[in-house]
Amino acid sequence: MRYIVFFLGVWTTAKLPVIVYEFASFGVKFSLIHICFGLLFFYLIGIIFEKFYKHRQLLKYDRTKDV
Repeated sequence: MRYIVFFLGVWTTAKLPVIVYEFASFGVKFSLIHICFGLLFFYLIGIIFEKFYKHRQLLKYDRTKDV
């Protein structure tokens, strides 16, 4: 579960066109800081998400039930 959240987060942050634009516009230092914090942030969010939601609970989720 954590890896799915991590993948989706990094997919939005570290795409090649975005990285090239950041390097050209903001410089190497900013781009590296932004990418590193993005990787760390989405990994930690994945761990937190995994703690709150059990894998079996998500598999048994039925969205047709009324809450």
